[in-house]
Amino acid sequence: MNRFIRFIILALCFAGMSSVVASAQAQISTKKVLIGDFSSKITKVVTGGNAMLDDILKQEISARWRVSPYEFCTLEEYQQLKENPDYYFLMFAYGTDMRGRRNGVTMINLSKGGASKRSKGSKIAKAINVCDFPIASSQFPDGRESVWMAAAIDILQEFAVKCTESDFAGYRGLEAISSPWKCRNSHIIFSEDDLSRALATDIRNKYFDDNIEIMDDADEIVTDGRQNALVSFVVCPTDAVTGNPCYKMLINARTHELYYFSRSRISARNPEGFNNSDIKKIGFIRKSIRK
Repeated sequence: MNRFIRFIILALCFAGMSSVVASAQAQISTKKVLIGDFSSKITKVVTGGNAMLDDILKQEISARWRVSPYEFCTLEEYQQLKENPDYYFLMFAYGTDMRGRRNGVTMINLSKGGASKRSKGSKIAKAINVCDFPIASSQFPDGRESVWMAAAIDILQEFAVKCTESDFAGYRGLEAISSPWKCRNSHIIFSEDDLSRALATDIRNKYFDDNIEIMDDADEIVTDGRQNALVSFVVCPTDAVTGNPCYKMLINARTHELYYFSRSRISARNPEGFNNSDIKKIGFIRKSIRK
């Protein structure tokens, strides 16, 4: 009997140790842990693809970047350093995301250095994508990127920090830091071109009220930094076709907080812009809170 009891005790101890080891391995593999060193590592800001965008990026990084040390570097330097996990890289991705998927949108990408594809037995860590922020159409940018670059940099910083604190944010993407319920007390201003041409008249009549304004060009509100104003920002490919992505955002003009974020696929029935579904979500929040 004593031998049997000792066997049971040893088995339980082994099972407990195995679960601890498995738990530790699972923790190490999570994104939050893998990018936990973000604030202490140098972020290399890569320039050299588009002179105009590079100048705007340099200006806003110099004025706003506060969550990690940073240095500017060229594309050539990036090629030499890109597999080094001691660096993070902030750069534009033109027409494709960092996984190589074509999307017709210019992204501001933040990633941790490493191999793009890790071969079996390789000691080089795999690159980690932290965030992609849509900033413009790749083919024909419309100039809005110059107005929205400051907000984009602030949102990227907030998201990067959240990713080091929560795996939910890291795997969910920008939607994880959006706060749609805050729309209830804010004045919302849509640029006319940011509304879908398929937006139904009855949806407009039902959900639009005195606190939702439509302007020909609402970007001037962002430039002015108006208080308590949420402004629309839509990014999609120029001459978008079925299957292209459309990114829709409401951003606080003064604080640059991301209040609403939605990504949809463009189709004949669902063209680019804030559509019926988006307006219903926003309108439901506003009306339900007031009751």
